[in-house]
Amino acid sequence: YKLQMHYNGVQWHCWRSYSKFLKFREQFPSSSGSKFPGKSSFYDILSGNESTLEFIEKRRKRLDAVMRESFGEKKDFEAAMLSNQDEKSGRSPAGIFFGAPKSLDLSNANVAPPREYLIEKGVKATREMLVHIKKIQSNPVQEPWKFLSDLKKNDIKCYTFADGDLLHISVSGYTDSNPPDLLEFLIDGDIRGEWDDLHENQTTLDHIYFDQHPEEANLLEDEGFEIVAGAVQHTSIKSPAPMVVAKRDSVTLALISKRKSDGALLLCLTSVEDKRAPPEGANKYIRAKVMCAGSLISPMPNKPGFSMMHTVTLIDPSAYVPHSIIKMIAPTRAAQIADFGELSRKRAATKEPKLGKLIHHKAD
Repeated sequence: YKLQMHYNGVQWHCWRSYSKFLKFREQFPSSSGSKFPGKSSFYDILSGNESTLEFIEKRRKRLDAVMRESFGEKKDFEAAMLSNQDEKSGRSPAGIFFGAPKSLDLSNANVAPPREYLIEKGVKATREMLVHIKKIQSNPVQEPWKFLSDLKKNDIKCYTFADGDLLHISVSGYTDSNPPDLLEFLIDGDIRGEWDDLHENQTTLDHIYFDQHPEEANLLEDEGFEIVAGAVQHTSIKSPAPMVVAKRDSVTLALISKRKSDGALLLCLTSVEDKRAPPEGANKYIRAKVMCAGSLISPMPNKPGFSMMHTVTLIDPSAYVPHSIIKMIAPTRAAQIADFGELSRKRAATKEPKLGKLIHHKAD
């Protein structure tokens, strides 16, 4: 069978037997919806139900469909080409199968970062976030956090943490919705602009699942949590003061964990490197660096149907933002917690959940 390849203006072709396709599929199991063609059906050919040419053409079409669905996207082709490269030759099993020219330039390939790198970054940031949340939950609040403001409504409190030129924010408060609905609401980038006036755009670059990786799912077991899902995303936000502060963007891993004891949900974001995202500085955005940011959403045993939220935002905006501006907008944004209950219930009534059973808690 002839493979005709096109990549970044370079064209080449090679011939591969069915047995080569079969071996290649073992190295790169197909996730496509097209069924991989089976071996020769001599019965159909000998019985006259199908001619040799008809059988070959049917197999060719199936192979074509599988290859296009598995490697037709540039990022999938690049990921395969860079996977398991031989240290001496620099060739990968995919490169050999595709017959790629040795001179093929993959230096600018937009491939996904290694899973191990993402998990390590996410777990480290989650642990850091849990340390800060415990300090916020203490009475009185522990250093380096300091009280900034409060609202009697929904017991909302706002705290700051001055770290040199940086000023970090934390907020606590309760709202009338359950943890799964609140989390689904918070991660839904399609509707965030309806309630967050600084939100501009959010693009998901990749999803990470843990159902087939129990050893990774239990990396936060000492903290009492199980990791259930994750996503790499590029987010852009508007400036809160366009005349003073430039607009920002970020590339983050969002890691979602569930507390085993009561089903509390933890969303933690941290910056990662991902070549699939727009380059730093594109469209005049300043790339913010997120150390750890997110929310712990806990059920309230004494108020069924309500949740307590603790949010922590440790971000380096990569350029100075006056502390006065941060302190001015923080209490206003903190007050939004009071509205999250109604907004999350509305979303639950009109949209399908993205995580479903992964974030629902089963009581012992």
